[in-house]
Amino acid sequence: MFKQDDDYLNPVKKWGCYATSLVNLVEKETGNIRSKTAVFLLIANAIRANWLDGECTILAPDQFMQSMGSRYRFSAKTSGTYQCKPDEAEILMFVKPGHTHFVLGDGAGKIAHDPLTDHDMSPYKLTEKRIYKRLP
Repeated sequence: MFKQDDDYLNPVKKWGCYATSLVNLVEKETGNIRSKTAVFLLIANAIRANWLDGECTILAPDQFMQSMGSRYRFSAKTSGTYQCKPDEAEILMFVKPGHTHFVLGDGAGKIAHDPLTDHDMSPYKLTEKRIYKRLP
């Protein structure tokens, strides 16, 4: 890892929950489990490519997913009550005053993977879903 990459490491730790949830979705899809260092480098490269911004906001979700070998593509932002179809996956957006947190959903609105495993979600409310459709 290079010293200048510290500029990428802190945002990933602070704001990278959506990006790391997408990485986890692709790991489940492909069976290719990445090390923490590989995930960091993947996200740093996505920031350099302008697929994510400096706060890890997803700017180009399809390019980010393709870079990981995924067949999932962004489909829609929906309400928290949307029920996924069999060929869809969901990223759940939880909100509490002053903070937003994203996790990988199980397709039925429950948490399948939280990148912050010790995160207390009780004060958060599920408000939206980001839906990804798997291409044939």
